[in-house]
Amino acid sequence: MKLRIFSSTALILLSTVPTAHALEFRGTCDLPGFAYDVAIEGNHAYVSTDSGLCVVDISQPEAPALNGYVPLAGYGNELALYGACAFVTDGSARAFQVVDITDPAHPASIGGFGDSCGYVWGIHCGDSAEGRPALCAVGATRGMILFDITDPHHPVKAGEYVPYDDKPSSFFTDVPFDEFDEKNESARDTSLRYYPFETCVPPLFDERTYMVKTDDVHLEGTVAYVLYYDNGNCGTGLYLKTVDIADPENPSCIDSIGLYAWGCGFAVASQKVYVAHIFGFDLIEGGIETPLRTMGNIRLPGNKEDVALAGDCAYVTWHPVGLFGISISDPQNMKWVDTTSIPGGGRGCAAGGEHLFVACGDSGFSAYSIPPSGTRARATVRPAPEKALRASVAGGTVTFIITEAIPLPAAIHVYDLQGHAATTITAGQRTVIWNRRTAAGNRIAPGMYLAAVAAGARLTESTVLMLH
Repeated sequence: MKLRIFSSTALILLSTVPTAHALEFRGTCDLPGFAYDVAIEGNHAYVSTDSGLCVVDISQPEAPALNGYVPLAGYGNELALYGACAFVTDGSARAFQVVDITDPAHPASIGGFGDSCGYVWGIHCGDSAEGRPALCAVGATRGMILFDITDPHHPVKAGEYVPYDDKPSSFFTDVPFDEFDEKNESARDTSLRYYPFETCVPPLFDERTYMVKTDDVHLEGTVAYVLYYDNGNCGTGLYLKTVDIADPENPSCIDSIGLYAWGCGFAVASQKVYVAHIFGFDLIEGGIETPLRTMGNIRLPGNKEDVALAGDCAYVTWHPVGLFGISISDPQNMKWVDTTSIPGGGRGCAAGGEHLFVACGDSGFSAYSIPPSGTRARATVRPAPEKALRASVAGGTVTFIITEAIPLPAAIHVYDLQGHAATTITAGQRTVIWNRRTAAGNRIAPGMYLAAVAAGARLTESTVLMLH
């Protein structure tokens, strides 16, 4: 990472984002285990946890209630629904689990499948299309594995696609964050960066260290969208590929594009791909006959987890804090319009009707009402006061100043770029001096951190870059 230093003194870059709390909390319920992902079908939410699959009755969003539960081997991660079955990835068991949900109050485990896939992460199911059968796509260290789910109770392997076998001659992506461009200085003032693959060593494959792994998959018609992470010598990063799956036994690459940073989750609608990654959120267009191209992007702090689409808004979970709301009505000028603090942070999320449902880690499951599009649009002109949290560095301390926009007492949360909590500072006064040590007394390492000041449900994000 290349950081621009203007003098020998430490530098803090602080940016405060307008906040409008458009989402309205409706209800919550506790769940057994740590909640990872959620999918909606009718009046039920299906939530994967580290101990099994939970079925939550959401017919009354203000009072969601645990309706059914089945323990699963290993730990539940991402999930998908098809027919009368739930498919739950299980990284620890190198498999995905199939659960019969014909009776939501009494889900029944059918068993584990895909033992030869390697460690498994993303999963998505798609209806039959243009002569091919209904498919379940699984993202694993080996690549994307396709299963015929004509009988969803008994998936049968149909084919596989190894993304790093199809290395494009080059990749490109927009560069909105020029201070991080360390490989191509000449691209600093241009809209694209370009790295020839022939200058790179082919990526390595090692399940134990996840040098290459398929993070997430999505099926739309005869196209599979595949996100995979390469930690090899071609440059650590995230890549998006479109794959033709009209013939599941012989899937083939359509196009490929490199993204800016390691990704976390994505959603697809009408050949538009909404990708959340460490540094922000990208909107990419492409399909069976259309090459992939970046339409727009926006910078966001923290460790993103999942993306859900609702009308003209994309909601992005941010662990361990909550949710971002992104206006996507204008792809080239997307706006960060909403921020919602959620106990336990946000993991998986899914939209159903007029509500957004969130898997909240060790805080269970929560439901929020989604405002009409007009309400969200008005939120962009009702920003919180600028610079609700200011910061400066002097010697070995950081001075935070909380403006009158935030009521006291408040809490200042400091995270690294992966969303890991460094420390929490209780603020009873508007000026807080932090000695850059954690609650345990350990000095925080130099680098980039995110400071968020919270008072009740109100949250303001600030990006803090500290050097010494």
